[in-house]
Amino acid sequence: MADVPEDVQRSTAKRRVALVRSIVRGETSAAEAARTHGLTVAELEEWQERFLAAAENALRSRPKDEEACKDEQLKKLQQTVAELVLELAMLREAATGRPSDPTPSGEGRKGCGAAPSVAAAPCCACRARRDGSG
Repeated sequence: MADVPEDVQRSTAKRRVALVRSIVRGETSAAEAARTHGLTVAELEEWQERFLAAAENALRSRPKDEEACKDEQLKKLQQTVAELVLELAMLREAATGRPSDPTPSGEGRKGCGAAPSVAAAPCCACRARRDGSG
């Protein structure tokens, strides 16, 4: 990696910018910079993502204010969480061969032998037996 001046290493924000610039310029890889500076690759990737988002915003003809940027980031994170929950439900369904209820209580289906991590609500047949209609 290109040498980072001593005074830059002491200043956290300047250090982050210098590291991200060296990665963006191709002077080093995120893995190499992480090893050299005792960081994780995930930290550096997060810094790089924030750096590029700020650069994009700075070059807009009408830059967004900080609150709008945070709202946009929150929406992206919420979308990612929703996608991950859906993916987890599909993986559970594929693993058990039956649809899962993605509720987080972890009680499992009562009476049908489903694994506790599969779903919290009883299946239709178990619910009918419980309610006395089956």
